[in-house]
Amino acid sequence: MVLALLGRAALGAFNIRVGESQHDVAQVSKGKKEVGGSLIGAFVVASLGTIFTIVYGMGI
Repeated sequence: MVLALLGRAALGAFNIRVGESQHDVAQVSKGKKEVGGSLIGAFVVASLGTIFTIVYGMGI
């Protein structure tokens, strides 16, 4: 899951790069939203995994 989100962030970065080279403001904006959403999603998934591991390890 995390790898998929990071891959999506890489595609967003590619959209930003292409948009900047073509002076396409809409594509740059789309890329920024995609990168931001993907990185927030990866953070949430990784945080939940960490919390689950801690709680499971404590035997609660």
